[in-house]
Amino acid sequence: MYFPKDIYSLRLVYEYAVSKNIDYFIIGNGTNLVINESYFNKLFINLKELNKIYYLKNNKVLMLAGINASKASFVLAKKGYTKQEYLSVIPGSIGGAIYMNAGAYSSDISNTIESVLVIEENKLKLLSKEECKFGYRKSMFMDHRNIIIVGGIFCFEKTKNKEKPLEKIRAYISNKRNNQPLNLKSAGSTFKNPKGISAWEVVDKLGYRGKVLGGAKVSEKHPNFLINQNHASFSDIYNLMLEITLKAKEVYNIDLECEWEILK
Repeated sequence: MYFPKDIYSLRLVYEYAVSKNIDYFIIGNGTNLVINESYFNKLFINLKELNKIYYLKNNKVLMLAGINASKASFVLAKKGYTKQEYLSVIPGSIGGAIYMNAGAYSSDISNTIESVLVIEENKLKLLSKEECKFGYRKSMFMDHRNIIIVGGIFCFEKTKNKEKPLEKIRAYISNKRNNQPLNLKSAGSTFKNPKGISAWEVVDKLGYRGKVLGGAKVSEKHPNFLINQNHASFSDIYNLMLEITLKAKEVYNIDLECEWEILK
């Protein structure tokens, strides 16, 4: 795994990988990655060292891809930025959040981002929000793996009462701790919410709460989380997810779409 220290070193390793035809994969925190063991010989480029925040004019900030979204939210709140509190419950990096248009509490990346800084064909470019084609838990980056997300320019609001955004963050995090199995190993939420119903309700109605397959288990606390409870293999996790997907289609004619990034 390679950890570029800055954008220059990221461009160097990208150029090298392309010139040598080396299969590479960009990761941030890797919080929603499920990886087949056969992928471990690939080149992983981890952006966690690209973790700066730059404060621009008119309440805009540039956040580099490697910074943890939750950490960024706290930093911004202490400086009086609001409308960004939803980031506090996103476990991944800003780059990963942009990649999948992550969100929570009726907001998501597309609501607050203005443009995305990327590397495409080893050139730095700034893409507009419209060019990124954000949708529910998706963006055009999912279909264009050759484009590397370097950071995003966001526009928030500022408040003189800096305690307000911090209070909201604390409430969000408290609610998350009470309702999700944060102390256990998982890749985050398993399924996107289908139209008209929460994914966890579908899983629960199918009777999968607490279901075990090998070392994998459906969380009893929140059925939209699959837990690695006993050295689960890729096959354990993947097959349990797939079994639930097929059952949802068979019983309710609901297409559950997996929210993870799966490398198989």
